[in-house]
Amino acid sequence: MMAFNIPEPIFSKIKTAAMYLLKIAILAVVYQLAARLGLEMAFLQVNTSPVWPPTGIALAALLIFGYKLWPGIFLGVLFGFLIDGGQLNIALGIALGNTLEALAVVYSLKRFIGFHNPIDRIRDVVGLAVFPVFGTAIGATIGTMVLMLAGSVASYGFGAIWLTWWIGDLLGALVIAPLLLVWITTAPSRYKKSTYVEGAVLLVLIILVTYYVFSSLPPVEVFHHALIYTIFPFTIWAALRFGQHGATIAILLVSGIAIWGTVQGVGPFSLGSRNESLILLQTFLAVVSLTSLILAAATIERNKANKQLHALSQRLMKAQEEERLYLSRELHDGSGQVLAALMMQLGQLERDAEKPEAVHTRIVELKHAANAIQDDLHRLAVNLRPASLDHLGLITALQQFLGEFSRRHSIQVEFETVGLPEKRLPIEVETTLFRIVQESLTNVVLHAQATRVDVLLSMQNGRVIAVVEDNGVGFIPISYTMENHLGLFGMRERVKMLGGEFAIESSPGKGTTVRVEVPSND
Repeated sequence: MMAFNIPEPIFSKIKTAAMYLLKIAILAVVYQLAARLGLEMAFLQVNTSPVWPPTGIALAALLIFGYKLWPGIFLGVLFGFLIDGGQLNIALGIALGNTLEALAVVYSLKRFIGFHNPIDRIRDVVGLAVFPVFGTAIGATIGTMVLMLAGSVASYGFGAIWLTWWIGDLLGALVIAPLLLVWITTAPSRYKKSTYVEGAVLLVLIILVTYYVFSSLPPVEVFHHALIYTIFPFTIWAALRFGQHGATIAILLVSGIAIWGTVQGVGPFSLGSRNESLILLQTFLAVVSLTSLILAAATIERNKANKQLHALSQRLMKAQEEERLYLSRELHDGSGQVLAALMMQLGQLERDAEKPEAVHTRIVELKHAANAIQDDLHRLAVNLRPASLDHLGLITALQQFLGEFSRRHSIQVEFETVGLPEKRLPIEVETTLFRIVQESLTNVVLHAQATRVDVLLSMQNGRVIAVVEDNGVGFIPISYTMENHLGLFGMRERVKMLGGEFAIESSPGKGTTVRVEVPSND
């Protein structure tokens, strides 16, 4: 028998293609199963449901795995229609609408707010609330128009079909998408045993309270309407104590029980037809979802800020001690030793006072020692704060600093200024820009292994721009705000205090560019 050896590059491509097709197939199957669940509640028209989980599944899939999985959405709709004996033209139209809807929402989230899949910022929740409002209108409009052209909406009216479709898609985005995003992309936090007990008690309470509210007969008194507000304390509890994991589970439980009760014709929203009741319910669930997600995101942001402040405080104290140690060593090992030598030479000078030639030699040595002390003290003073920055301005201070830096570290430094005014900038702006350049060059020496650094200072539209670029080894700038990168974190905070912008561009092997833009405050 002959054995066929597939070259590694070809095998890798085949494997990648196979995995891609598998993901599309899985998404199509999951989408279709969720669609069948939603269509069980299509009481107005056979293809239109006010409860539509597939939208959330589609958004989560594209946000996690990328736009390339869009065929899974299209095929999930298309094959589902064809398997049930539906018309091909209707299937193609609805599949197109649902696919465009998901792509539009995901593009908007990534393009305009840089959406985080863990939904750990308030802006992520706001984006998830705003963009699906418009994005799901695409699917609802295309789908309703397709049904209208096929003659399937005449007895119901365009508006009723469109509203039902839109509400169903929107709530799928607000309930299902957050659940999948949070639980797939982030692992739950580890808690103490008592906290797990608290979580179990909370889940039981949510189930019991929600079941009680949505299992009663249609309300005939104001009291029954007020019952729906008893759910909020428990969903708020879940969000504040357990973050987005707790919030999304609470939302899922409340939604599931509430939909079940409303479909059964019981609960506070069972007032008219089941379709109208579900539409009313979905507006309530939207409020529950957004409230919980925003509170959870706010809690996460607050905890992150507290951790960063705590870490920064520790690092600042450590940096202070390191600076003191550095100054101590510099004074002891540099100026201290020279002063000791100076004292010895003064003693020898006193001893050789009657010898003119020896006195002359000692005086020359004393001058060298005094110059060495002066150089050491000048260098320390410049590192602390150069006097030229206060008296001569930013450009002169940078020229002196960069010249000394180049000589000391044997690194070529090119400095250029463009469009800067002749008058001085505000002292806080000059100080910030000087420290940015200073810290950037310190990082070059410590980490970059660079042989050349270019420093550009320019003025554009009333804003001062500083760029420091090296040809070093580079790095992946994904965690420069963490506590182990105090220098970069400090630079960002300095710029932020002036209302400016701070950015780092780098990649392994391609050097690093630090770019700062601050208002000149003229």
